Amino acid sequence: MYFDTCKTKEEAKARFRIYTKAFHPDRNGGSDVMFKEMNAEYEKFLSKKSSTPIVEKEPDTIVEKVDFLEGMLTRGIISIGEYALDQLRKNLK
Repeated sequence: MYFDTCKTKEEAKARFRIYTKAFHPDRNGGSDVMFKEMNAEYEKFLSKKSSTPIVEKEPDTIVEKVDFLEGMLTRGIISIGEYALDQLRKNLK
């Protein structure tokens, strides 16, 4: 409803700031119910954007799989220990 047309996190963040000013319960004309709804939808939007990585093609080789995992790790999509990543790298040699 509030963020349905947003394509990026940046766009949603800008809209979130506008809605926050408009719906905040401490402001004149603000609404506690609308503020909570908007905030919940914003959190849902962010979690959906963060949990769905865009994969152009499935990695085929072990090297591609490790590169793929390193990319996911760098972007914060997954979290694995450095030890596990080092073990993967060592197995490739």
